[in-house]
Amino acid sequence: MDRDEAEDLKKHFTAVAEGFRAEARKDVDDVKRHVGVVAEGVRAEARKGLEEVKRHVGVVAESVRAEALRDVEEVKRHVGVFAESLRSDIRLLAEGHEALGQGLEEVRHDVARLGDKVEGLRQEVGVVRSDVNGLRGDFGVMRVDLGGLRAEVGEFRNEVREQFRSARPCTSPPPGCTRGSRASSAMSCP
Repeated sequence: MDRDEAEDLKKHFTAVAEGFRAEARKDVDDVKRHVGVVAEGVRAEARKGLEEVKRHVGVVAESVRAEALRDVEEVKRHVGVFAESLRSDIRLLAEGHEALGQGLEEVRHDVARLGDKVEGLRQEVGVVRSDVNGLRGDFGVMRVDLGGLRAEVGEFRNEVREQFRSARPCTSPPPGCTRGSRASSAMSCP
């Protein structure tokens, strides 16, 4: 192959390459245009889908917001009822506490009065004990005296018996005595 042929071949390859390049550029431009159109379509659909999603999210958010507000109101109402019930219970506890305090004060007062009464009773019991001890002493003296009286009565009885045994029976009763009476049978003549 000579130089001219090589030059021609080179020119031919250069022209073919240039044709390929031009076609490739044209195909790339077509693809770019097509991708641009498709991208614009995708973008438009994406925007449309995004707007639809935004609208749907807005509707859902509004629904959730409304439901949350209803729930908050219901919770507020329940809390209000609970708080009122709690206030009522606290009032009752306070009143009960006050009544209990008054009751305890009355019990303390009653216990103090009972303590005073018990102290008075203790003093009275002390006096009664003293009196009982005095009476015991008196009874002891009385027993001794009674024992002495018994002895004296016994001696007197013995003396009277002796006198009755040694005495003679009366044949005629003294004035005022009648026969058969105990007094007349026990009488003796001088």
